[in-house]
This record gives sequence, C-alpha cells and structure tokens, in this order.
Amino acid sequence: MKHRLVPGSTAGCALHSLRRGLLLLPKPTFARHAVCAAVAGSCGGSSQRRPYSAKPPFTTLSPRQPSLHPHSSTLELPLPMGEQLRHMMRLLPHSVLVCTSFSPTSQNQQPRAMTVSSFTSLSLSPALVTFHVATPSRTLDAIKTSGVLNFHVLSGDELGAGVAAHFTSGNNESVFSGEGLRGAGLRVRTEGGYAGGSQGKDDQERVEEKEEAKEGQLAPVLEGQGVMYVLRCKLFKEAQDGVVMVRDHAIVVAEVVEIIETSGRTEEGHESFGLVYADRHYRGLGETFVRSEGGGEDVLRRFEETGADSD
Repeated sequence: MKHRLVPGSTAGCALHSLRRGLLLLPKPTFARHAVCAAVAGSCGGSSQRRPYSAKPPFTTLSPRQPSLHPHSSTLELPLPMGEQLRHMMRLLPHSVLVCTSFSPTSQNQQPRAMTVSSFTSLSLSPALVTFHVATPSRTLDAIKTSGVLNFHVLSGDELGAGVAAHFTSGNNESVFSGEGLRGAGLRVRTEGGYAGGSQGKDDQERVEEKEEAKEGQLAPVLEGQGVMYVLRCKLFKEAQDGVVMVRDHAIVVAEVVEIIETSGRTEEGHESFGLVYADRHYRGLGETFVRSEGGGEDVLRRFEETGADSD
C-alpha cells in the first residue's frame, strides 16, 4: 500500500505501526477500555437507508498496557530519533476516519479510498479540516484531480474497526467489489449509482443523486452500520490549491460543505464516540475525567470554544 497514515502533527509513522500490528496479531482484535461509549450501529439508528450488515471481523478485549515506550530497546545504543518518535506516537490515540475521492480521468471515474489517522479540524470559520498523506498516493492524486473528498467518521466499536481495516489494503479491485463491500458491511454510493451494484436504491434515491449531480461532482459516500457521519468536503484552494507539500508528504486542507448523519445514534438515542487508534490497536474511548471541585465546567467550555491550540 502506498498510502501511509500520519498521526497528529507528525509526518508519517502510523501506517507502519498499523501494518505491524495487523501482522503480529493471529486474529484481528479491537482493544477497548473498560468504560465504553454506547455502541452506534448496533440498532436501527436514524438513517432511512438500511444497508446490509456483516459480522465484524473484530472482537473486544480488556484494556492493555502500552507495549512499547520511546526508549524501549534491547540494544546498548539508543534508538534512532525517528524510531523513538514512532514509539512515543503509539502512546497517543488518533482519530480514525476513511477518506474517499474519485479519479475523473480513470474509466468509470474509479473510486479511491484510504484510512487516515491524522484527521483534525483546522478552523471553524471557515470550516476547514486537514490530514496528512505520504506520496505517491493514488487517493491523493484523485483528490487533486477531482477537487472533492469525503471523510467518514467511524463508530468506536467492532463495526467501525472493520470498516477502517477494509480500506488499509490499498486501492485494489477487491476493495470496491460487491463481495469486498459486503464483507465490510458497506455499500458505496457514487455519482453514477452504487459501487458493486445498485442494491437497495429506490426511485427517491435516484432523484436525490440527480439533484446532487447538478451541484457538482460527488466523492463516494460509504453507507453502513460502522459509519456514523460523512463530511462532504472540497479542496481549500487558498492554501496552495489545498495541498501543501513537505518533502515526501502532503498536507491536505479541505473545506467542509455538508455533514451527513448516517447511523450515528443507538436505540437509547445516544451518540457514539468515534473510533481511535493507539499502540497498534483500534480502540474505543474509556474513562472521563472531571474536576472534583467547582470550576471545571467553565474550563471545559473555554477549551471547547477556543480549542487546544489557542492562548
């Protein structure tokens, strides 16, 4: 796979960790803290479309301690700084989303997708988001050519982990085949219909697609129980046409034009937190820390309004 995930504000170490993690495990696992958010997608949700579901390839494990730390080594010499950074980044949880686009120059406008762990918001006004990707990348090429992309917020459970894992194998033919999508419990809506067949599409959906097509090109939309929200975006041209190169990595800056809710609520009506990745495992959120004395709510409110990077 040519695409590498780039955690946080660093350039390029997560996908190598992801690969190693998947290879080291005899069976895929989903590590979750003891106190978990409600499971989205385990019930009906609010979406009117009901894609078929598949048995998730992940199971939930009890909490585990970190397997490595930055200075872990059996050698007398210290690890190279890049390896120390890689180990340290494993201790930090990163959001996991799937980014989709399409290649206008390919036959049938071939859909492209990749799992990313470097997604973050950049600005609220305008509504900007960003992520990093190593080059060369076919998904990045599609984004630059089409100018549109979608980010899919995955549920923090086994279903979301299955969707994330499905798009870590590169843009091969099986990723968007009918069998491959069914295995991940997904269907993919494109401007021309559904990838892998037109399962479940009714007249109303055809009308909606035609109306959307009039407004411009559409990046593929993933539909399934492991997907909570879809952020429809376009490249932010003011920032070097939306792609800022830093050596062999690209920082993609996109403007959010619409947020679509899919299966984001449980039977109890609760939101689920999104999927995260740390120490070579997909994870759900754990404990919540609150102040034992007054004043905590004001601090949290200021943090939410201004962001962590403001002073």
